[in-house]
Amino acid sequence: MPQPRFALAKAPGGGIDGDRLDRALAALPPFRGGALRRVVVRPGTYRRRTVLRMPSGVHLVAAGARFVSDVPGAQEPLVAISGARDVRIEGGIWDGNAKQVRVATEWKHVIRVHNSRRITLTGLITQNARGDGIYLGTHTTACQDITIHSVKSQHNYRNGMSITACTGLTCTDSIFSANGRTAPMAGVDIEPNDPRAPIRALEFTRCAFTGNAARGFLLVMQRSSPDLPGSVRLDQCTVEKNAMPSGNTSLWAGITLIRPRGVLITNSLVTSNHVGVAVQSRRGTDPASQLNRGTVELDRVDVVDSNREGLRLLSGVRRLRVSRTQFLSNSREPDGFFSGILLGGGSDMTFTECSSRGARRFGLQAASTVRKVRLTRCDLSGNEEGELDAPRTGVTVVQ
Repeated sequence: MPQPRFALAKAPGGGIDGDRLDRALAALPPFRGGALRRVVVRPGTYRRRTVLRMPSGVHLVAAGARFVSDVPGAQEPLVAISGARDVRIEGGIWDGNAKQVRVATEWKHVIRVHNSRRITLTGLITQNARGDGIYLGTHTTACQDITIHSVKSQHNYRNGMSITACTGLTCTDSIFSANGRTAPMAGVDIEPNDPRAPIRALEFTRCAFTGNAARGFLLVMQRSSPDLPGSVRLDQCTVEKNAMPSGNTSLWAGITLIRPRGVLITNSLVTSNHVGVAVQSRRGTDPASQLNRGTVELDRVDVVDSNREGLRLLSGVRRLRVSRTQFLSNSREPDGFFSGILLGGGSDMTFTECSSRGARRFGLQAASTVRKVRLTRCDLSGNEEGELDAPRTGVTVVQ
């Protein structure tokens, strides 16, 4: 599986001292379009007591620089991009200095992007936030056309990156690792605060979600969020060693999809997590009408060496399509007793040219309420209790 080609930007020569950065940005004339104004920071370590507020039309080059937050307040980030357009931050280590934050908070992010468009973060590290390494969105107003490339977001108190409203995100070759001391404790968390907040055309390519406290990749949509094909895509990604070790939390997993809408996962490796992929269409407080909504597709995904199930479907989505996907050697928990695939509810599910082998129970286990499941050219051999446990369900096997 391809690994993210993460690399810090190289430091250019010259530049201004980081302590003079605010003055340099304030001296720029209003941006009226055209080429970005390039501002280069001299390598060094700089402590900031005020938020760095990025204006429109700036290409900030910070390779070799380290910015450490001494910004007071429970919600003030280290960097704020708000109501801006055409901003590029390249390089640098941006440190939230979480150990020195004296207030109780989960909202003190390293880089916060609100209501902005055409924003690029590349070749940089965000770390040690008392909130998220990167935060994108507002309550309902979307950020637009965001590019995240070769970014590492690590050791943040809540999530590596949170997305609450965004239309058009391209995230490539980035690493989200070792995040989470307060819920939801994910590498990336996509979670709109309002059903009107758009989540559209978010693409993650060659990214790694590794060693996060509860989830590598988390999606939690609103009850009335629309189901748009291709809303969220993961391609050539690695999801590894998340929620390890873990307790009995059923939704701690490499990938957790709650009320999923238009999710496509392709060409990816999900390995050595508590659960491989966990899907739930309805939360405990949702009305029964929320059952069987949303669509999920897995194509050419390897889900291996999970502590418990490789795929756990707690309540059925409207449509589940799994093709050319392998669930191998799951149910690794000592004294555990789990199947490779567990279908706890729902209907209209297809598995085509898939394998589920090496589990301590069955290749596929389905609750009695499950209907309209079709297995075509699937291999469920080599599980300790057998291939299939699906009493009184509509499971059809086609060879």
